[in-house]
Amino acid sequence: PSIMAGPPMPMLEFSVDGIDLGQTIEIPAPRPVKIKAKGWSQHPLEKLELIYNGRAVISGKLSPDRLSAFIEEELPLTSSGWIALRAAGPAPANHIGSSLSAHTSPIYVEVKGQPLNAADDARFFLAWIDRLEAALRKRNRIPTGMDHVEMQLAAARSVYQKIVKGDKSSAR
Repeated sequence: PSIMAGPPMPMLEFSVDGIDLGQTIEIPAPRPVKIKAKGWSQHPLEKLELIYNGRAVISGKLSPDRLSAFIEEELPLTSSGWIALRAAGPAPANHIGSSLSAHTSPIYVEVKGQPLNAADDARFFLAWIDRLEAALRKRNRIPTGMDHVEMQLAAARSVYQKIVKGDKSSAR
């Protein structure tokens, strides 16, 4: 048998109160919303998960053959942020790699009077930038243009520092 470099990944689709990917659902106060989600794959899935502000909040029901999964539930929206869907499963025997996975773009949530607090996320990315910069310096594999890379890292660091401080001018 041949070795596949990349089998077809799981396919995903979902909506929140009928709102599709990339759109924003605006609500005047916290309330439950209707989630409709499905995933399917040519290879068995292990899980289908709804993600709300970075945390898995609902697990999908897998079909008996595990080639599909679905979610039809209500999710209480308590704060602004984002909702996405992801699926994962083991790699088939003829696949180079450890697993199959897919992740959607988000549907954004705006709860009136409750802006998104992204300070924890911004701190994560500040630490990531610090690790990246340290690795770049240690490896020293950029023969020319390190000044440009440092300028890009400083610009990114500035954006995330503003978010940590609560500066609204850095919002999306």
